[in-house]
Amino acid sequence: MPRVELPEAVVDNLGAFGEAGPRWAEDFHWILERVLQQWGLTLEALYEDLSYHFVARVRRGAEPLVLKLGVPLEELRSEIAALRQFAGRGMAVLLDADAELGALLLERIDPGRPLSELDDDDRAMAIAAERMQALWCPPPDEATFWTVSRWGRAVRKLLESGTPTPLAEHLEHADRMLQAATPDGQVKLMHGDYHQYNVLQRGDGSWVVIDPKGAVGDPGYEVWPLMLNCLDCDDPVARLQARARRLARETPLDEEHILRWTHAGATLSAAWDVEDAGPGRAPDLTRVEWAATARR
Repeated sequence: MPRVELPEAVVDNLGAFGEAGPRWAEDFHWILERVLQQWGLTLEALYEDLSYHFVARVRRGAEPLVLKLGVPLEELRSEIAALRQFAGRGMAVLLDADAELGALLLERIDPGRPLSELDDDDRAMAIAAERMQALWCPPPDEATFWTVSRWGRAVRKLLESGTPTPLAEHLEHADRMLQAATPDGQVKLMHGDYHQYNVLQRGDGSWVVIDPKGAVGDPGYEVWPLMLNCLDCDDPVARLQARARRLARETPLDEEHILRWTHAGATLSAAWDVEDAGPGRAPDLTRVEWAATARR
């Protein structure tokens, strides 16, 4: 078999994992060969548009599967744990995993049409709401997954730094949402990165979710990536408001709560951009401003 290389985009992003990223890249070929032999796999082809992980179509005998390899740190271990917890309930099935190697063997979703390709946005929101709620469940007792407050550390860090930023007027709202205690009985284990590109269609027309991060807290946190993706339209603010109305009809979340979380999530995403870009780089506030306007 020809030597398989890590995609250039994945190599470029390995710095996000600190020193562990380049170390993993050095071991990549050994890890790939080991898991192919360990699980009896034949490599077919890489998926396109990879960013942080190596993801490829593979076969085990005649069975089409997906192999995912990544830096074996906490986030990838959380993904493995979430897949096991969801146990195929609305989620692609995890067939095997090796957390030490950062390797996952998954059900292949064919043809894998993403929800983002659906022209009817209202219908897409209804489908997303149904699939999303199929995942939610009480979290396990052990502290396996990050809480919403921990996911929100970038906002708290920026707020406490006192550094002038165009985000300043939005940070306090986002911090209140991210750090608020969720009432007993309402805390859920969620996907944690739920959006249109992570909901795929099988050949039989059914929809299934991929790539969970695992997050524990207020289920309102789950909606903001869904709300803020696929906003290429004439009036993004009106689309956000329409999405909030649809999701409020389909879930226990009310419209105002959804819009507050959308504003908080847009701010969190911008705060992550600030962290990644370093000092002196202004974040893109477009979605933050759309979300803030949608609340008015």
